[in-house]
Amino acid sequence: MKKFSNIQDALDFATLNQYSLSFPFTCRCNGSSFKVLSPALARTIDRDRPTLVVTRNQSNGLELGYVVRISALKALIGGLSSSERHYGVIPGEDEVTVLCQDAGGSSSQFRFPLARHMPDLVSEAKDYVLLLAKAQSSDWHRFWIPLETRLLHSSIASAA
Repeated sequence: MKKFSNIQDALDFATLNQYSLSFPFTCRCNGSSFKVLSPALARTIDRDRPTLVVTRNQSNGLELGYVVRISALKALIGGLSSSERHYGVIPGEDEVTVLCQDAGGSSSQFRFPLARHMPDLVSEAKDYVLLLAKAQSSDWHRFWIPLETRLLHSSIASAA
């Protein structure tokens, strides 16, 4: 199994070697196993749309995940906000936090690891976050289901 320092390098490798690799292409990035589903999905990392990836969890099961630029995540999260719930994205050095504030004053936060961070850049325009469907709170499903619907639709549309 080939090892990479970050997900984007693995996707770039899959794109460059698409005719010599068999897909799904399995690799390791930052200690986690990933599968690149197709060369077309590997190329979507260059767009402002999510890239569909499959990860292996600690119980050896497969999980669907999405790699997306932080700027695209902000746009997706902004589309989820309403008068009842407001979402915000806070980039960090190792992770991205999504804050949710209800009209009633209660709040939740959800954390996702960075898939690639380029510290030499001033903005997070080239930073990518890995979104996984691991429940993080009792309010998780109210946040994740609408987000995943948009992520899945965007990643399928970008592969066509």
